[in-house]
Amino acid sequence: CRELVDHAMDEVRKLQEQLRALQETSNVKRVTERNCIDLLAKLFETQQVKLFHTSNGREWITPEALDREIVDSLIANGGRLSLTDIPGEVGVAIEHVETRLDHVCKGSISRLHGELVTNEYLQSLVEQIEDSLELFGCLSVSDLAVRFNLPAEFVREKLLTRVDSSHTVLQHEVRTGLHSARVEARLLGCLRGCLRPVQLSAVAQRVGIDEHSLASHVQRLLKDDIRGRLVGPVFTPQVFLDAQTTQFDSFFSSNQYVPLALAQSSGVNIDEWSKTKQIEGVVLSTVFLGGELLDEALSQIGEAVTSGSWINVETVVPTSLVEADVTELLNHLSAKRKLHPRASVLDPVIVSTQCVEGIASGLEAQVKAAAERAMSAPAKSRKKAADEDDDDGGKKKGKKVKSKKGKVDDEDAATTASGIDNQTIIDSSECFAEMPSEVHSELCELVQPLLAEMVAQAQNTLRDSLQSKRKVLFEAAEKVAQEQYERLVFGSRALEVARLQETPLYAYLLRETVPEPLHRLIALLMDEVTGASAEVTPANRKQCLDKIVAKEGVAKAENLTKLLTALGGKAPAKAKGEEEDKGKAKAKVKSSKSKGSKSKQGDEDEEKPSKNRGRRTEESDEEDGQTTGATVPEIFFAAADECHIFCRKVDKKREKAVQTSQKTERKQQLREAETADPPQVFSFGLQCVLAQMGMPGLLFPQEIWAFKLLAACIDEDLRDTADAFCEAFEKGESATMDDAATAWR
Repeated sequence: CRELVDHAMDEVRKLQEQLRALQETSNVKRVTERNCIDLLAKLFETQQVKLFHTSNGREWITPEALDREIVDSLIANGGRLSLTDIPGEVGVAIEHVETRLDHVCKGSISRLHGELVTNEYLQSLVEQIEDSLELFGCLSVSDLAVRFNLPAEFVREKLLTRVDSSHTVLQHEVRTGLHSARVEARLLGCLRGCLRPVQLSAVAQRVGIDEHSLASHVQRLLKDDIRGRLVGPVFTPQVFLDAQTTQFDSFFSSNQYVPLALAQSSGVNIDEWSKTKQIEGVVLSTVFLGGELLDEALSQIGEAVTSGSWINVETVVPTSLVEADVTELLNHLSAKRKLHPRASVLDPVIVSTQCVEGIASGLEAQVKAAAERAMSAPAKSRKKAADEDDDDGGKKKGKKVKSKKGKVDDEDAATTASGIDNQTIIDSSECFAEMPSEVHSELCELVQPLLAEMVAQAQNTLRDSLQSKRKVLFEAAEKVAQEQYERLVFGSRALEVARLQETPLYAYLLRETVPEPLHRLIALLMDEVTGASAEVTPANRKQCLDKIVAKEGVAKAENLTKLLTALGGKAPAKAKGEEEDKGKAKAKVKSSKSKGSKSKQGDEDEEKPSKNRGRRTEESDEEDGQTTGATVPEIFFAAADECHIFCRKVDKKREKAVQTSQKTERKQQLREAETADPPQVFSFGLQCVLAQMGMPGLLFPQEIWAFKLLAACIDEDLRDTADAFCEAFEKGESATMDDAATAWR
């Protein structure tokens, strides 16, 4: 400070000399006040000088001079000055003062929030603190903060760090070494006099020490001077721990188990205690069970299992064990595989496998009756019952849930996969009366799989004969369905290519391909639904479908019903069908002849609405029984799928193979055909021609109306020969027919 004062006085002397020199000079070259202001404004504008206005507005001051005046004011006020007081001291606005604070706060001057303090001021505060410590021995940081009007953190970091190193500085207080020794002496006497656990807050109040620093004192004393344990805010003397441990050991020696509550109250860690004492056992929910007691219980359990009986574990363990302890003990024994291999755990009962098998063997009469009922039940009902049992079995896995005492759950009373309800099992064995009622359902769950196996074995005997018969029927139906499905597909495609869907050939195709597989499919479905086989004929097929629908609903036989509807419900009478076919054939032939050529016929067919191609009108549907929407092959495929028969769809590769094979086969048949049967010769030849035209598999009868329809569809170079044969066949001229057949061959 003296250096600053001397420096300031030197500056004052220089200014006085400059003033004296100016006064002695002539005023001839002086400028006016206005010119001075303009010159300074220009200098400010060009930033050649930097000055601050004073508060009166008539003076300027340089930044360096402002710094010196701020420092002088700070020193004059004892080394601590508020920023709001500086403008009044130096005569400059507060904003100019704030711009120079960074330059001022260097070295020995610090800024504390809204104040400036010097190191000399801080050192004076430290001296006051040390004087107070000598007087009182201990000072609180909060009291010092209030006393000096400073933040507690600032006091702790800037002031207490400068006190004498012999003093002890803590988080909340500072004390002398002598005071610390007196406090520890009082604390040592208090803790040595404790005979039971005590809260540190009570000790702090009794000794008169800050509770925050008490824990550190106790930790230091525990190393050498006192014996005990500090857990959180509680100090437990060693004499109390020794007494509790002695009581704990005595209880275990007498009972071979000890409650965990006693261990907690005694301050004993079970794991550490068992390792120290080298005691084997298992920790349960509320007790520690010793190895000797555990071995004794295992011995009694093993005897019961070996003798083919059962045992309640609650009777072989101390009565003080709660239900959760027994459950955890059984889980432990199961996990460690200490139980007999033929033992089953039904908390709290352990039952031997031999006992379970004995219960099942006593139900042979019920097993036989259940097998007979299962075989007589519809197949779908058997499948549904099996699915429900699978679902129940999945739900019962995992943690077991006990039912209420004296009651049996409705689910357990219901008929299970074995066909024997749980109540029947309970009533059949005497051991259920002695067992706790809450394990009845679990024991039934063990018996049910054995009963189900016994029922299955009984069913196998009854099922062997039925399965072989059903297999033969299914394979035959599958073969017929695939063969007729391909015939139906190829025939439908051929009619579509020839544009003969609206002719009697379509009805003939259905009569030739649909009835036999339809009857076999209905028979399969009847056997599946009712469990009884039946021979399906055109006379009873409608009644069979009605039975299936009545039992399983419309959806079960939906496509079979559609297929029957497409067929017309029942096969029409032959005479009536032939008359209608002949009439339609004649009309078709006349129409084709009037058009003159195949190309004209194709042009006229293309003029028909596209949606009528390949489909029947509602009127024709009513006449022929064909359904709208899906085609008959599609309905046939879906109907077979309903009966679990998969028909392989006809792809291009299969179509090409069939076309090639039919060409070869028909040519061979044509070579081998007898000349004495002209219609057969013409039919084989016509099939060869149709196969070459891309219409393999087209079915038609050896009748004149069919021959005329197809003759109109073949190429013109063969049509005349075909027409000649048809004319001779219609007139019944045998010689002419033979010649025409020979020419056709």
